[in-house]
Amino acid sequence: MSFSTPIFIRVFTAIFGGYGVGIAGSLGMIPISLWLFTNNPHDAVYIGMMISYVFCFGAFIWCFCCKTATAAVRDTSLFSLSLLSLYWLFPAGGSL
Repeated sequence: MSFSTPIFIRVFTAIFGGYGVGIAGSLGMIPISLWLFTNNPHDAVYIGMMISYVFCFGAFIWCFCCKTATAAVRDTSLFSLSLLSLYWLFPAGGSL
């Protein structure tokens, strides 16, 4: 494997994995913000959308901080699946 292949994998994972973690973070924060901050579903969606940028940029930076490219793919996949499981385990109750 050449030197450019792991770099390509990291860049690909940073762009698309960061986007996926941002979407999963947006969906996962809706039930948490409904429970912690407010009971208004419109505010919960707004809070989820704002926090999704933090998750997206954090995943982007994390992809280049990992020791190997496979660890970057593994970590972004696990993090997005854990955030999506929050959305599926604690649904908003149809109030959205």
